[in-house]
Amino acid sequence: MKLRITCGEEEELLPVSQVPAGTCCEHQNCLKIQWDEVIFTASCMTTLIVLQLPMTNASGKPVPLFVFGNVPPAFHAFLMCLTGACFGSVCSIHIRKTNPKIASFYYAFSVLSMFASLAIAFSCFVWESFKALCQSC
Repeated sequence: MKLRITCGEEEELLPVSQVPAGTCCEHQNCLKIQWDEVIFTASCMTTLIVLQLPMTNASGKPVPLFVFGNVPPAFHAFLMCLTGACFGSVCSIHIRKTNPKIASFYYAFSVLSMFASLAIAFSCFVWESFKALCQSC
């Protein structure tokens, strides 16, 4: 695994074992977390994990049993939001050096898409929990 180290204007990829502790040059806090890269990784991993969950057919469409129950539109909205987060973060990563103003727009789009996907998943989880609680009573 390699980390991107930013020192002033210079960037380099170093293995984790070679990342210096504290500061790596005369600048403070040289190790920067690129949040668009984190969003890209999280959205891709979440999509791959969700697609591996056991599915049921609701209205002829596959839907994971765990969070989304029998609500295909919510599941598809969740996947579209994850796709938007992935798209926005990839565009932000690709053009951050050449056009930072447009890259910040794509970054904002990816953050909003990620929050929307989290909101959809959380609301479906609460709804399914509420339904299960009401059925037990």
